[in-house]
Amino acid sequence: MLHQVFGGDATTNRVLQAFYDMELHPTPLIGVMPLGTQVNISISLGWGNQLSDSDSKPLFFMPKLRDAEVILIDR
Repeated sequence: MLHQVFGGDATTNRVLQAFYDMELHPTPLIGVMPLGTQVNISISLGWGNQLSDSDSKPLFFMPKLRDAEVILIDR
């Protein structure tokens, strides 16, 4: 199951921390949609720093998320 985060660094960090605290095994897949004012996590993961108006529409974004490369990060 893929979990999606829509927001910036603070939102993404809160979600990642919550999943980490739950000690889920296997670790769930989390997709990040950079919609916040600070999107450094998104930049680090290769998603870029801002979505255009067309990119942020679900019909455009969902196939990109589905086909995205899985990147492991450590906490």
